[in-house]
Amino acid sequence: MEAVWSPEVYEQVLTVSNPAFADLVRILAWTGARMTTMISIEARHYNKAQSRLECADLARGKKHVRYIRLLNDEARELIERKIKEHPTGPLFLNAKGRPWEQDAPQIYLFNLKNKFQHSKGLEWPDGLCCKGLRHSFCSAFLQAHPNELEYLRSLLGHRDYTMIFKHYSHLIDMDAAAFKRVEGFSPF
Repeated sequence: MEAVWSPEVYEQVLTVSNPAFADLVRILAWTGARMTTMISIEARHYNKAQSRLECADLARGKKHVRYIRLLNDEARELIERKIKEHPTGPLFLNAKGRPWEQDAPQIYLFNLKNKFQHSKGLEWPDGLCCKGLRHSFCSAFLQAHPNELEYLRSLLGHRDYTMIFKHYSHLIDMDAAAFKRVEGFSPF
């Protein structure tokens, strides 16, 4: 999938971006969250005791979707730093200290690739987009945990496996996964 970011592209973006965009890229990569969800996250969404973001109020009418984002150590540190910086309102702000508009992160990435003097001459893959961070999370998760589709479904906030199979079926070998479950299995 072209949208999947390579580790080299991820590091390049972090290196040439302003700190505000770099933090947004990091949290998207670490959580697999949708951009629209993450640019709306506030301190009130953080459950420190369970190391997660609880953002059901951001679901915009989708009652079946589970909007909980589990945080790894790096993501938790970033969220806690952002809460200290911005105890009210959105945690992830642009370089001017204002909330990100919905399309602004993608526009910023486009400008990194095509307009900003310090970065436009670098090698950039075709199809690079912010949504690719979600695809990168999913692809890496499936490669590391091919038999854990239920966990991935939950992490992504999907009600079923439809979208996972639609976008990542090439990474899922259901026969191999099923074989691992029946190998040595006996009902008696």
